[in-house]
Amino acid sequence: MSTAWDLLLQHRADILDQLQSARKKAEAPFLAELESTNRALEALRGGRRGRKPGAALCEAEPQAFAAAIRAATATPRGRQRRSLKEMVQIALRSHAGPMDLETLTQALEQRWNRAFSASQVELQLIALKQEGAAEADGETWMALERRAEPRGEPAQASSSMSQ
Repeated sequence: MSTAWDLLLQHRADILDQLQSARKKAEAPFLAELESTNRALEALRGGRRGRKPGAALCEAEPQAFAAAIRAATATPRGRQRRSLKEMVQIALRSHAGPMDLETLTQALEQRWNRAFSASQVELQLIALKQEGAAEADGETWMALERRAEPRGEPAQASSSMSQ
């Protein structure tokens, strides 16, 4: 039963991956067209201002405008890219008790404002269970706390050795 369950979960994840790749293939011509249109607009904008596209800003442009362009193209500050596994761990640890798959998926969607498929979340939970970072109790999951050993003197092997 467990093997069939795992195989079906893997198959569902593969189908979702195929769906994403099909969407990317369908978007590719539109993205190429958009990129060429953006290049043409940049060339026209540069020509209107009497400079080549990609050239340094002329002195007539305020520095605030240049800073706004840099800020718009830069990655948002303070944001860290996280894998789905890290997001699942964070969601499990932030919840007080065990969570079922549906509640966990909703918590992920609410926290990261993205859609997550239950099959992908479940695959990550299985991987976390194999690593010993999560525990399953029927249909509920919970994070296992990994506590660091206290730094100090190493613990003695046995009391008979000290005598």
